[in-house]
Amino acid sequence: MHFKIEPVTLAPVTPNPGDSVDERKKRRMISNRESARRWRMRKQKHLESLRNQVSRFKDGNRELMIKLRLILRQKQMIDEENRCLCTEGEILRHRLSEFRRDLLLRYLEEQKMSSSSAWACINDVGYVNDWR
Repeated sequence: MHFKIEPVTLAPVTPNPGDSVDERKKRRMISNRESARRWRMRKQKHLESLRNQVSRFKDGNRELMIKLRLILRQKQMIDEENRCLCTEGEILRHRLSEFRRDLLLRYLEEQKMSSSSAWACINDVGYVNDWR
């Protein structure tokens, strides 16, 4: 509820020697009313300022909540991607371990084959070596 109050200017209350007591009371009452009216206007402006501030804070909070929800969704997506990458890393480490084992077995088989063929050649020639 907003009221538009027009300012009223009154002459300051200064007692004149010829004024009656009723006249002074009347002027004082008018002055008090004007003072109360000014106070109500200040109060109304202050309340309106507070309402505007509350509205700005609510808007700011709403924006922050939207940003927070967006960040939380992004975090969930990143967490899920991180879990997938960790699983993929484990799978790749396991496969690498299998490849290393297979390479080692092939190497050992090749060494075995080359040493047995070397022994065969040596035995064919009749040459005996003390490599054992």
